[in-house]
Amino acid sequence: MIDIQLDDRDLREALDRLQRRLSDLSPVMRDIGELLVERSKPRFATSTDPDGATPRTRGSTQARRH
Repeated sequence: MIDIQLDDRDLREALDRLQRRLSDLSPVMRDIGELLVERSKPRFATSTDPDGATPRTRGSTQARRH
């Protein structure tokens, strides 16, 4: 009979560290939220959507789509 033994302690420790780091996503979610807010502020100031359309151009673009 063949007997195979694996020492996976390093792998288990690495997976445990990864799980601990991923268990609280609050910091990354906070960063994403701050990024979205900062990118939205200029659009409010210029009244443009994420594609750069203004209410005037947006209306004509939407009318052509329908």
